[in-house]
Amino acid sequence: SSGFLQAVNAAKYGVAGVLVYTDPKDINDGKSLPNETFPHSWCLPPSGVERGSYFEYFGDPLTPYLPATPSSFRLNSDNASGFPPIPIQPIGFEDARVLLCNLGGKLAPADWQGGLGCDYNLGPGFRLNGIFPEDRFLTLLLLPDRYVLYGNHRDSWVHGAVDPSTGTAVLLELSRVLGTLLKKGERAALPRLSALQPNHIPSHSVGTLGAGSDYAPFIHFLGISSMDIAYTYDREFFSKLQERAVAYINVDISVFGTRGCGADSGSGDPKGDYSETLRSFLQAAENLRDLLEQHNISFGPLVTAVEKFEGAATSFNQRIATLREGTPDPLQVRMINDQLMLLERTFLNSQAFPEERYYNHVLWAPRTGSVATFPGLSNAYSQAENTGHEPAAWAEVQRQLSIVVAALEGAAATLRPVADL
Repeated sequence: SSGFLQAVNAAKYGVAGVLVYTDPKDINDGKSLPNETFPHSWCLPPSGVERGSYFEYFGDPLTPYLPATPSSFRLNSDNASGFPPIPIQPIGFEDARVLLCNLGGKLAPADWQGGLGCDYNLGPGFRLNGIFPEDRFLTLLLLPDRYVLYGNHRDSWVHGAVDPSTGTAVLLELSRVLGTLLKKGERAALPRLSALQPNHIPSHSVGTLGAGSDYAPFIHFLGISSMDIAYTYDREFFSKLQERAVAYINVDISVFGTRGCGADSGSGDPKGDYSETLRSFLQAAENLRDLLEQHNISFGPLVTAVEKFEGAATSFNQRIATLREGTPDPLQVRMINDQLMLLERTFLNSQAFPEERYYNHVLWAPRTGSVATFPGLSNAYSQAENTGHEPAAWAEVQRQLSIVVAALEGAAATLRPVADL
C-alpha cells in the first residue's frame, strides 16, 4: 500500500514516525474552511481522515490462521512480518494545520507547500502518543447453533469517531429494533438464526487500517459467505441526503436487517450468483485452450465441471421453489441452508496459492495474470508465458486447472440432495 511504502521509505532516512493527512490543496482544490467543505459541499471536511492500508496482511500478526485467544500459539515477535517499520497515524488536516503551522526550522521546498494557509517548515517534530484499539460487543442470541454476523469496526484511529460513525449508527439502531421485537414477543419477525453484533472487528484495525475489508478473513480464509453493504457518492442525491440523513440511515438499517433476517429462509441463488461468474471465467479461459492443448493439458474437464455445477445449481433452485410452494418442513429448510452455507467452503484450497498464504478461495483471490479467469489458472498461465515455456511452469498450469476442476465438482456435489450422495 502507499502508506506502508511511505513508512518504508521514511524509515530509511531515520524518521521515527509518520503522520498521514490529506492536504486540501491536493483533494479540495484548496478549500479548507468549514463553510467550504462537507456538509456545505462534497469536499473533505477539516476533520476528514484519510483511509489506507498500513499492514501487508490482515488479522492478528502474531496468530496467523488462529483466533487471538490467550491460549493460542503465538509467533515470536521477531518472526512476525508485514509490519510497517515505523508507526503511522492518519489525522485530519485540521490537526495537521496545528502541527505544520507551528513547525520551526527551514522553509520547506515549494512543491512541499500546501493549502493550510501557512508556510510549511521542515521541523523539528512532535512527540507521537499511541492510540489503542477498543472492542465493543452486543450479542442478541435467539437460537444457539447458527449465526448471522452483523459487522462494524470501531477503529483504533480515533476511538471510532471517524470512519465507522454511520456504521455504528446503523448497528446501534438495528440492535434497538431487534431488541424491541424480542421484548414484544414478535419472534416471527426476528431471524431464526442467532445474531451476533460486534461493534469492533479487530482484524480491521490490526490488519488493514481502513483500505482492507472486515470480511476478508471470512471469505478468503474461512469460506464464509459475506456481504459488504454500503452506499457510494452520487451527485444527484447529495443535496437530498444532506436534508434526509435520518431516512438514509433508516434505509441502510432496513437493507442490513432484512438481509440478516432472511438469511435462514433459503434465499440464496447459486445459479444466478455463481454460475454467471463461472461462465464468465470459462469464456475467458477459452482463449487459452489452444495453447493449453499444445502442452498436453486438456481443457475438457473444466468445461464439464462448469456445466455440472450449473446443472446442480438449477436443480437446487428448483428444490427451493418447490419448498416455498407449500408449508416448508423446518428440517428441509435447515438442510438447504446448510448446503448454501457449506457451498462457499468447497472453493477453499490451502494449496491453491502457496505464495499467497492469506488466500485460499479458488475464485476470489488476487489475479496478477492478464486473463480474467480463475485467479490461480490466470497467474500460472502468465508465469508460464514469462518463463519461456518451461515444462515446470506448464505443470503448474495443469495443477491449477485441476484445483479448479476439483473445487467445482465438490461444489456441484454439495448442492445435490443429501439422499442422492
